[in-house]
Amino acid sequence: MVNNVPVFLGEVGEARGDRSAWSQTAEFVSLILDSGWAWAAAAVGAGWIASDDQRRMRRLFPAALAGCVVLLVATTAYESLKAWFGGDVMLSSVRVYWLIASMILGPPLGAVGAVIRQPGLAGTCAALVVPLGAA
Repeated sequence: MVNNVPVFLGEVGEARGDRSAWSQTAEFVSLILDSGWAWAAAAVGAGWIASDDQRRMRRLFPAALAGCVVLLVATTAYESLKAWFGGDVMLSSVRVYWLIASMILGPPLGAVGAVIRQPGLAGTCAALVVPLGAA
């Protein structure tokens, strides 16, 4: 929704200096949220939330599934909002590409979220995946 603030304000095509602070702030937030680390953080966070069981092997599968589902839902919601607000709808091949990428990258990222709960070096390394990816 942040991507469409300039559209709501009627400031599309204007120079940056002529746009309002709201429009410029929305553009900045959009750049942050549209980056890969934010999507990865969603999958890792879902895995972390889904992994409340104390047994390591029992918590990896739900966490991996949660990571995959979150990315699939987020991708579908992003495309739906884009179409609803009248933006350029991605070609179906590009949409399919991101859905496949969600199915491939979601499970390992969700599993990383589960490993965060593990004490020691493994948990520390897992907790650093998103910040290092953002950097």
